[in-house]
Amino acid sequence: MNRLSIMPRPCTTAWVALLILTLASFRLGASSPGPALTTAVLALTLIKGHLVVNYFMGLRRVRSLWRIVMAAYLIAVVALIAAAYLIA
Repeated sequence: MNRLSIMPRPCTTAWVALLILTLASFRLGASSPGPALTTAVLALTLIKGHLVVNYFMGLRRVRSLWRIVMAAYLIAVVALIAAAYLIA
């Protein structure tokens, strides 16, 4: 077997990326709170949601309409969380 043919599967790569982004979110969230850190954590959450939608929900290879619907959903959820943070 050729060593170059042993490549991680895309879902494995996405899973590792999710682990790293989760650790980064945790480290940022444990810091002193502020609007910049909250924005960074929400941005990481949006990226993580995009990875879950594309790789684990299987929407990576479907028509763009479904990806647009899920992207709009993720943006709406993050926007509502940001609005709740700003109101509080």
